[in-house]
Amino acid sequence: MIKNKKIKVILGIVAFLLALFLMYIVLKAVDDRQSEWDDYDETEYEEAEIIFDDTIYELLYPVKSYLIMGTDGSGNEDVKGEEYQGSMADFLMLLVVDQKEKKYGFLEINRDTIAEIPMMDHKGNISGYSDLMLCTAHWYGGSKRMSCMNTVDAVSCFLGNVPINGYLAIPMDHISDINRILGGVTVTLEDDFSAEDPAMKIGETLKLTDEQAAIYLRGRMSVGDGENTSRMRRQKVYLDAAFEQIKEQNAADTEFVAKAYKQVMEYATSDIDMKVINKLAQNMEEYESLGILRIDGETKRGDTFGDGEEHSEFYADMDSVREAVMQLYPLQNTGESYE
Repeated sequence: MIKNKKIKVILGIVAFLLALFLMYIVLKAVDDRQSEWDDYDETEYEEAEIIFDDTIYELLYPVKSYLIMGTDGSGNEDVKGEEYQGSMADFLMLLVVDQKEKKYGFLEINRDTIAEIPMMDHKGNISGYSDLMLCTAHWYGGSKRMSCMNTVDAVSCFLGNVPINGYLAIPMDHISDINRILGGVTVTLEDDFSAEDPAMKIGETLKLTDEQAAIYLRGRMSVGDGENTSRMRRQKVYLDAAFEQIKEQNAADTEFVAKAYKQVMEYATSDIDMKVINKLAQNMEEYESLGILRIDGETKRGDTFGDGEEHSEFYADMDSVREAVMQLYPLQNTGESYE
């Protein structure tokens, strides 16, 4: 019975592998004691004015939300202070859990989305805002945690000022490590990667080596149309295959999850209260899954970086943003206008 319950939890969580795998192994590594929601006070939550089209909305009751990031390693994150330089956030996904209505869902956010980015200095002060890609929010600050907080603020602002309770960031260069822990994941290639690896031709079904997994999940400019939306599609394919792999590994070795947890936590940055997440997981099989929500928009070429070169830029349809947020958050129109 307990085993079936755990499997239902696994099958109910749908997200990119880095998010899924870390959340899964953390939840399973803690003990299985049955705890109540005695320290989860629904009356205590941040009241925020959520704004769309100059109209103010409010939360009817609290929900829990967490921003999951995969960083690309392009910065200088091994130092703090003035020499620190954050990396780009290659992957962004928001998990929202509605305990009252017993439902949860994910919002996939294109890293190339043009939005207002806080200009945080190395001391954590905000000097202003600039319209840049969301992935660049992680550039700013004087430490990994500051960069994560700046990214949380940027995503919250983009989504109308919704409250976000925590973050989880994993360097994308550890994809090969996770693939190794899984023992390799088998996928059928829908794009041609032969320029990077002759064995990775379109149509081939391969059990990806650690190096091939990194190429498959991180490759962009030299693959297909070079768009981030195509890479997001490949990430979903890899995730679907990883589901079965995780279950098989866990069935073969009951210590598999605990071992993996120790390895992954060596390079993750997070402020998530794992006690709360553990309680959420214990009840997850009772919840309705809203799946992965996506935001519509248009991809263009532009130079928001100001570096003289054109880059892919995603301009979100704000009606689509509002609709996605209202599916995940219990909002009520206050009838008041924002001035």
